[in-house]
Amino acid sequence: MRRPGTCRAPGNASIPAWADLASVDALVADWRGPLHILVNNAGVMSAPRAATPQGWELQFATNHLGHFGLAVGLRDALAADGSARIVVVSSSGHGSSPVIFDDLFFARRPYDAGVADGQSKTANVLFAVEATRRWAADGITANALMPGGIWTNLHRHWDPAALAALKAYVAANGLPVKTLEH
Repeated sequence: MRRPGTCRAPGNASIPAWADLASVDALVADWRGPLHILVNNAGVMSAPRAATPQGWELQFATNHLGHFGLAVGLRDALAADGSARIVVVSSSGHGSSPVIFDDLFFARRPYDAGVADGQSKTANVLFAVEATRRWAADGITANALMPGGIWTNLHRHWDPAALAALKAYVAANGLPVKTLEH
């Protein structure tokens, strides 16, 4: 089975394959048999403004639309299991923005990477709630989770001084933070 990685956007910008629905559609088309669990784990955070080949804002496309398309595309396989679960990885970033349905892709408002991230995480949570409501009769349950603080390369777009200040604050206050090794 093909596993999405990255693809090339116009201008040779590398974008996560989940942001390109052709990659999602290919995986769905290749799927055979029931599916017990689907983990939708978001892929980018606080990224500079970028767009998918479809013109969609990169964070919303990667963190929500690709995973939404994957879950909808695999719905029959999930239902065939009889008690399938969807785990939607979100974050506390959902508190920084609702979903702005009138301007999902920042066409009429200034781009803000934090707001874009927050909007995508809120969409993740809303999807989990609605998928459970709509698909419960098919034995499908969706839950959203916040994995806790984790130092990964997701922070690569942060201002280095702001990241250093956050790490110092976390360390000084003994707040729990994981690393990839955890």
